[in-house]
Amino acid sequence: LWDMAHKIRLPNGFIITYRCPEATPAHAILKDVVAQCDLDTNIDWQLCQAPSASASGQVLLPGQVLGVDFHPSETFMVCAQPVYVLALLVDESSSRSLPKRVLLDSKEAVGSLLPLISACFKTKIGPDFGFVLSTYNRGNSGIDDGDWLSYNDTLADYQLTSNSLLGAYPTSWWRSLPRDMVEKHCVKKGHLRVIATKEWFDTTEAEVPQKGKPIPRRFYIYAPPKLFGYRSENDETAIEVISMDSLILRLKIDHYGPRISLIRVNKIVPASEKKNKIQMVGGVLSKNLSKDLDKNTYLFFCEDELSLDESRVMISGWYKALERNASNFGFNRVFGKAISEHHSLPTFLLDLVAWLEEHALDVEGIFRLSGDQTVINIFRDRVDAGLNGEEGYIPYFNQFKDPHTVAGLLKLYLRSLPEPLLTYALYPKFVSLASTYKDQKECRVSAIIGLCNSHLPTLNLALLKVLVSFLKSVYKKSDVNKMTIANLATCFGPNLLRSLEEDQQSSQQSYGFATEQQDLFQLFANAGLINEIVTILIEYEHQLHIPTKMEAQIAASRKRGNNKHLTLKSVEHQSEDSSTTTSTTSTHSTASASASASASASASASA
Repeated sequence: LWDMAHKIRLPNGFIITYRCPEATPAHAILKDVVAQCDLDTNIDWQLCQAPSASASGQVLLPGQVLGVDFHPSETFMVCAQPVYVLALLVDESSSRSLPKRVLLDSKEAVGSLLPLISACFKTKIGPDFGFVLSTYNRGNSGIDDGDWLSYNDTLADYQLTSNSLLGAYPTSWWRSLPRDMVEKHCVKKGHLRVIATKEWFDTTEAEVPQKGKPIPRRFYIYAPPKLFGYRSENDETAIEVISMDSLILRLKIDHYGPRISLIRVNKIVPASEKKNKIQMVGGVLSKNLSKDLDKNTYLFFCEDELSLDESRVMISGWYKALERNASNFGFNRVFGKAISEHHSLPTFLLDLVAWLEEHALDVEGIFRLSGDQTVINIFRDRVDAGLNGEEGYIPYFNQFKDPHTVAGLLKLYLRSLPEPLLTYALYPKFVSLASTYKDQKECRVSAIIGLCNSHLPTLNLALLKVLVSFLKSVYKKSDVNKMTIANLATCFGPNLLRSLEEDQQSSQQSYGFATEQQDLFQLFANAGLINEIVTILIEYEHQLHIPTKMEAQIAASRKRGNNKHLTLKSVEHQSEDSSTTTSTTSTHSTASASASASASASASASA
């Protein structure tokens, strides 16, 4: 019976292979996929036929059977709000395709719809393509002056009609836009000085700056999500168009002055090619190597005549304008994404902990010794650009030869959270409890664990359980790795619990503003108590209670620590009045046995 295998696309873009009995109806498959893949149960999901070169796609009726009503080779997708739109593709040769009516999920980020649109036109759409949402006009042969979409936007944010046209346009078309149309969409403009690696200039008309020469000055207009560069303020034609959707945005302030980095993560410069890099010194270029340019980077500086404070304000303004559309602030983002934005436990963190638990417990000085920061930053940028692939993150971790580098990723992930895992709101309560019961260990433990179980958001509590359980495993091997529980608490304390005021002070310092000395004393006043709180969490992690469903997800992540592919567990559905649900790990052979036992048994799904 188990001879039907269907490809089903999830809302995050992953495609799973779903095996089921031949006569399984669509509603049963949808229910099982939503349960197994941890999709938000508050959303009315619908199973749809995915659009292709030969089909527009359609919403499946509950009673339809995938293997009977559709060809087995069809791909299906789970949608929150399916809608039909007209799609149009313009290639690099400026030839326009005929519009096709396609079914897309209007709640899904436009950037994640790229593979679907590419499949419809049998053409790969690169990350430099830009999308315009307009109204279809049969006689219009130019770029439609509609809404310019970022990869982070969703179609649900706009008024859609039967004639809504989603057009995909290459860089050459954007460069040909008249200046007045660019100005209509402008949110920020001004002069900036720019330097870049040769790899960038290969794709523009600019010239690579020479040693000792002034840094080139350009006039930029930011019309989201595109940054248009002109040789002068009066030019009508852009010499370059930078797509923020495919770039990582970073802000840096040091003795060289404030600057913005735009990084192309899909073209990493190998170490053997890191030659003739350039660096800003006093408004001209020096021969010193610049780490900022190791990753195909644009660097933007202010005008030379501005003071340091004026430069900080100006660069910070550009940074705030650009960050909404940058790749590391979008739907692909992993680092810096709030826990509340997730619907389930983040796969990145689970895979990271699973890999470290398998490979790093016996490594001396793990978490105390630093890894290769350059490699850590490159990997962070690759992850934030969505380059993890359909196999998850384990294959990438397996490429690392240094466990300290992978351990550095874990600390960086926790540091990057907009709010610490134990939350700003609970910071005063944790510190108060630790101080009040300083000499009463049992009361102290009970109060701190109780505060976590009763007041932490469910996802925060589950991630805390994952982390401290792993740290306890590290501590148990302290005779080998030399990491005592006190050492671990010192390493992770500031990443797990800190006050909002402390983060605000740190933010001011990172932007170059002075911090009062008395404020610095306040920032570190409770460091000892925080370490003691984290020590308790590690030692008594078994008293942290999380939902059974999340425990199953954590257990599954440990099993794939050495596996290349993620395998979801099969859940055997019982009657609605049954008080329990039995979960078993599914393989093809066990699935066959389940089919003979119950016609409603779910199938294995492997991503």
